[in-house]
Amino acid sequence: MHRRLGRREFTLTQSFIDIAFRGSIYALFAIGYALTYVAGGTFNVAHPVSAMAAAAAVSWLLARDQPIWVAAGGGVIAGAIAGVIVDRVVLWPARSRGGGPLGPARPLIAGLAALAAFGALAPETERPTHLLHAGYFHIGGFNMPKLTIEGTIASVVALLIVVAIVRATRYGLGLRALGSNTSAARAAGVGAEPMHIRTALLASMCGALAAIALLTAPDYFTGRSTPFDLPLAGLAAVALGGLSSLPASMIGAFIVASAQILAPTADASDAIAAALLVLAIALLPRGLLAATRLRETDRG
Repeated sequence: MHRRLGRREFTLTQSFIDIAFRGSIYALFAIGYALTYVAGGTFNVAHPVSAMAAAAAVSWLLARDQPIWVAAGGGVIAGAIAGVIVDRVVLWPARSRGGGPLGPARPLIAGLAALAAFGALAPETERPTHLLHAGYFHIGGFNMPKLTIEGTIASVVALLIVVAIVRATRYGLGLRALGSNTSAARAAGVGAEPMHIRTALLASMCGALAAIALLTAPDYFTGRSTPFDLPLAGLAAVALGGLSSLPASMIGAFIVASAQILAPTADASDAIAAALLVLAIALLPRGLLAATRLRETDRG
């Protein structure tokens, strides 16, 4: 898909594909925020670490002439490992040591520290656009890069799998029990920390896959599209939808994507996400579809 900053052809086909691509990636990333919040009741500000680790791994593997599927698999593994390490090494101690002047803000501050440390120590990721030549699909008169279409399909499939896991597995039952009534769930034998580990793994894999899909989209945003654009859009999505609602977070993600795609210039993307974030916090404190929230205390 050949496009230049500030110059867009507004056609129904291209806009629909753009919204589907970007919205599915934002939704996959935002759902990681929602999952970790449901499990522990705290916002995991360090969630972007999984995207950063995945992007670095993919870039490193592609630079060594590994096939794209090997690089993608390595990126998902790297992101998952990074997310679990952050949860165990940084967030778990902060959750388990309550009280004091910081009180419930401990996990948030610890997550910010982990994110800042990883961002400072990790090598800067370069988009290996010149290595991503997988051909094109001809859709509606446009030449769409296969990796863009494949990334969209992979993101949508991953979203469906996550929803199925939450709704139809023992893990999902335990997660919903913790979100509904933490004390009762623990009394019934649901282990909070094992649930945190599994949730961190699942959320980090979502964040990693979202970063990989964006990183490997050739020329999607010439010279500026990186996995580090994800946190702002993900925050706006969960602010619109509500942290503890998976369906509403997905809807929020597509609202953010639609607003960005329909803007007159791609340069405004980050400003639009920031504006939606501020408006959602001010006007929608409980987000959309409050009845779908998985944490009982957040409904109303």
